[in-house]
Amino acid sequence: MKKMRFLPKLGRGGKIVRNLVLVAGLALVIWAQYGCPLPTIDMEFRRMERKNLLPPSEIVLHTGQITVSHSHDPGVPPPKITEEQILGLGEDYAVAFWKHPFSTSGNQLACWSFAEQPGQVKLVPLLYTISDTRDKDWPERESCAAVATLQLPEGTVRGEMTVEAEEGIYQEESQVLEHGLCLFAFQSRLDSYSGDWVQGLPYTLRLYDAAGKLLLEQTGTVPVRA
Repeated sequence: MKKMRFLPKLGRGGKIVRNLVLVAGLALVIWAQYGCPLPTIDMEFRRMERKNLLPPSEIVLHTGQITVSHSHDPGVPPPKITEEQILGLGEDYAVAFWKHPFSTSGNQLACWSFAEQPGQVKLVPLLYTISDTRDKDWPERESCAAVATLQLPEGTVRGEMTVEAEEGIYQEESQVLEHGLCLFAFQSRLDSYSGDWVQGLPYTLRLYDAAGKLLLEQTGTVPVRA
């Protein structure tokens, strides 16, 4: 008895098309599983702003490959913050966004309100940064907590920030970066892998002009994400 065929036999070209369709379908499933991320971090940042009903902010910082001062281990080259993050500034708030392409829970947007901080220099702790502190032949990496300070007094060229933890005092310096902000990177002496360990700690911030004159000294606690 002759076997009935319900589908026509595919030629070489048909099989190629079929395989491409299957690959595209699988890629679509994987893309949907990871929250339908967009191809660039800037596009994904804007999408996350819309998703959270926020108007477009002014992008003031991309952390990827930025070199920051870091004095925890003297003699070691300054770290580069290699994990891509974006910091945006709105009218009375800032938004921090970081993208993890291999984690569905990694794409995050944190909003920091400045409504209750009139006249103050604004602080935004970037929750998790990875820094390379040695040359490319040394694979070890370390985690640092970074704190951005925004809306600095006119004429500021350099800043110093001190935070007080149970294990001791941490002090870092930063030159003013593009868009008029300072970025301080702190590494825990306890080998902490949490990027938010500086949140809630008492701090002192001092800002100086080109002649070394103190323009502002501000104290408080590093903001904690809601």
